[in-house]
Amino acid sequence: MKIDDEWKVVEIGARMGGFRHVLHSLTCSIDHNLNDILIRIPQKPIIPKKCSSFACAMKWFANKEGKIVEMKGIKKIEQLESFHSIVVNKKNGDRAVFARNGGRSIFNLFLHNKDRSKLLADIRRVEQLVKIKVS
Repeated sequence: MKIDDEWKVVEIGARMGGFRHVLHSLTCSIDHNLNDILIRIPQKPIIPKKCSSFACAMKWFANKEGKIVEMKGIKKIEQLESFHSIVVNKKNGDRAVFARNGGRSIFNLFLHNKDRSKLLADIRRVEQLVKIKVS
């Protein structure tokens, strides 16, 4: 939006859970850092009219709090068609704590696919593959 010969990027609603930069980059090829520089020059920011694909960010928590005994399925996730990246925050022996109690996720997963149905199928596969045992 252009107001008084200056560009303003208006965000309708913030995305809960974070990862806005990564998701916008994967789906619409929006580079927030470049657009921030372009707005300050001042030049028109590069925002495509249509998004080319679909993406998903998942923060994975254990079903209950306690010590992590076993984590299964994380290597199998990397074989999925929609897999983009994963950041593992916890390992066996670490303590799993819910977010409401100040804990961090066990892993953060990013999936990306041009076909929405394939992305949704891979999300379901992740939910079935990952098993985290907590004592």
